[in-house]
Amino acid sequence: MPGSRKIDCKSSWPTGQDDTDVPHTTSIVPRPATNHRVTTVFIRYPHKATTMKISIGGDHAGFPLKAAIIDLCRDLGHTVTDRGCHDETPVDFPDITRLVCADVQAGNAERAILICGTGVGASIAANKIHGIRASIVHDFHIAHQCVEHDDVNVMCLGAKIVGAWLAADLVRGFLAATFSTDEDCRRRVAKLMAFEHLRDDAVPAAAIPAP
Repeated sequence: MPGSRKIDCKSSWPTGQDDTDVPHTTSIVPRPATNHRVTTVFIRYPHKATTMKISIGGDHAGFPLKAAIIDLCRDLGHTVTDRGCHDETPVDFPDITRLVCADVQAGNAERAILICGTGVGASIAANKIHGIRASIVHDFHIAHQCVEHDDVNVMCLGAKIVGAWLAADLVRGFLAATFSTDEDCRRRVAKLMAFEHLRDDAVPAAAIPAP
C-alpha cells in the first residue's frame, strides 16, 4: 500500500492489541489474519506535506485552547493569522467567525480553525458565509474525512469538549488531508455549493440540478 508501512500486533483484532509507537498523525487500519494470534495493520501517513496559510480565531470560551493550536500550526511549518480574541473578555463568536472566514474568502488563508465552547456556534456562523464549508471536528476520523470527502476548509473545535492533546491530533489530521479526486466526492461538493444560490440569487430549490 503506497504511503504506508506494515506492522504486526501480537494479539488479535478486535479483542485487543499491543501498544504500538506510531506518530500522532497516523491512523490504524486492521486487516485480520487467518490465525488468531497475529493481526496485520497498515499505518497511513499524512497525505499533505506542504505548508499552508491558516487563519485561526476563537471566542472567550475557546481562548484557553487557541494559543496551543497556534503554536502547533507554526511548529508544523504553517503561516498563522490570529484573528482573536486575545483574552477571556466575552465576545460574540459570529464576529470572530466573520474575520476568520474573510481570510479564506479573500485567499489569504487556505484553511481556517475556529474555536468556541462546543464548536456548534462557530460552525453555524461559518456555514452561512459564501464559499465556506465548515465542520465540527471532535474525533480523528472526521478530522481527515471531512476534507477528503467534503472539501471542508474551516475546522470548528469545542474547547469545552476536547482537551489539548486530542485537539492537537485533530488539527494534524485536518491539515494533512486533501480533497479526494473521486468523481462522486467532487460532484457532491459541487451540488452542495449550488445551495448557496438559494441565498445569493433567490433561486428556487427546484432550479438546483437534481441528484
